[in-house]
Amino acid sequence: MHWTWLLSIGIDSAHLPEADNQWSVYASIKLVGSPYQKDSPAKPQVLVDRVLLVR
Repeated sequence: MHWTWLLSIGIDSAHLPEADNQWSVYASIKLVGSPYQKDSPAKPQVLVDRVLLVR
């Protein structure tokens, strides 16, 4: 697995043992390439710009 496939942000600190740990997750995601855009010359990619956890 290439290192760029991994999330570069740690969200494990969002888990609190004493809390109910119910979160809403909002993510800014861009899908590019021919599987997602017809006749696209770009290589297939899933790009994650931002992840937001909200209680």
